[in-house]
Amino acid sequence: MERPGWVSIVGILGIVLGCLGLLGAGQMAMLPNIMQMQKHMMAEMQAQMKPEQQKQMEPFQHMMEGFLGELPPWYMSWAVISGLVLMAIKGFYIFASLSLLQLKRTAVQQFYWAVGLSTAAALVNAAVMVKAFSFLGVGMAFGGMVGVVLNLVLLAVVLTADQSVFKSATPPPL
Repeated sequence: MERPGWVSIVGILGIVLGCLGLLGAGQMAMLPNIMQMQKHMMAEMQAQMKPEQQKQMEPFQHMMEGFLGELPPWYMSWAVISGLVLMAIKGFYIFASLSLLQLKRTAVQQFYWAVGLSTAAALVNAAVMVKAFSFLGVGMAFGGMVGVVLNLVLLAVVLTADQSVFKSATPPPL
């Protein structure tokens, strides 16, 4: 029995989405360090500017402060914890996608769990971003919803596909 085309497509797309999600989760876990570094760089740049250049930068600074708003004190802790949890979820997502490609018996159930956990985490993160950030949070939350839609499409493919290849006694060669 050959590997069905849908398995290859879902497995490869799952690996790609999982890897992209892993990168995003790492960035989220590092957010406090990234923001601290950006503040330090801005302060250093301003210290090296002439007074007239500093005056020209004021509107830009106010705009950036308006975008970010006042972050709640709990958000940086949330970002680190959420980033680490997301890294674990995305790692499992990649593992489940690889299991699909290897036609392991438990691959479909693993993929269901991976998609469910990934979707739930994205929805919780979107809600937190909207709550923590003002204007910028809505845009960031929308970006996360793209991943949710892609997860649901992959889930629909797996749910509607012929899964008999996962029930065979011996998996076909890769």
